[in-house]
Amino acid sequence: MRRYRYILFLLLVCGILGLSSFSTKERAEHYFENICDLDNQCFISGEQLVYKIFYNWKFIWVPAGQVHFNIVETDSSYLVDVVGKTFSSYDSFFKVRDRYRTIIDKETLLPKSFLRDISQGNYVRYDSMIIDQSNYEIREYYGKSKETAKLNTYQLSNCTQDLLSILYHLRNRDISTIEKGSKMPVSFFFSKKHYELDVNIVDRKKKKIKGLGKYNVIHARPELITGSVFDEDSYMDIYVSDDENKVPLMVESPLRIGTAKAVLLNHKNLKYELESLD
Repeated sequence: MRRYRYILFLLLVCGILGLSSFSTKERAEHYFENICDLDNQCFISGEQLVYKIFYNWKFIWVPAGQVHFNIVETDSSYLVDVVGKTFSSYDSFFKVRDRYRTIIDKETLLPKSFLRDISQGNYVRYDSMIIDQSNYEIREYYGKSKETAKLNTYQLSNCTQDLLSILYHLRNRDISTIEKGSKMPVSFFFSKKHYELDVNIVDRKKKKIKGLGKYNVIHARPELITGSVFDEDSYMDIYVSDDENKVPLMVESPLRIGTAKAVLLNHKNLKYELESLD
């Protein structure tokens, strides 16, 4: 019963397309040179993205739920809230009520704090982090609820992103040199662990997305975190607008039974116009 958790997670990682191209061997030297101080060039306060989640079984696409991404700007930060839930018609099968939040420093695009408060069927989790970027320290309260969460402290070797902030951070990376076959590294802290993964660039092309239109896209397949969310042989296809917005348009992945898909349903207050080729 992990289908919705699966697709929501891949939506949260589908912004990892903003890195300049370089090999995995060069990751430590070149990646960390550039992630600790970025200017925001591609999103503004009030941006809203809504994705519709589908589950396919025996050639039938079943609407399962929606995920809403919202940005609010303050004097010093960007507050990003993500709310995901299943439709009432799907709740009897697998009810989901999820909330994520990150607070991102406007000067560096590094996260200050992160919250994950989720309920997915019988699975519940509370995860709250305070991220001290200056001292490379994370204080994380982790457990089944806010009341029972336990505090752990982690020391890292450099600045880091969280699972949500990395979407907005990487949308601001230069993609002009990305070519087919490139591998791009990404680094973030999530659920008591620090991850360094690669994203494989499949192609840059024109793609027709049913219900959305035809767009110039970057098609990528990221390396996944195997275990409780993804199986060893799992993969996903991500299609991001090949423009100045770098907005994820569609994410699709086969499951053990059927296929899950998330498609951009509507958007509001993008910094640049999202232009269809139709």
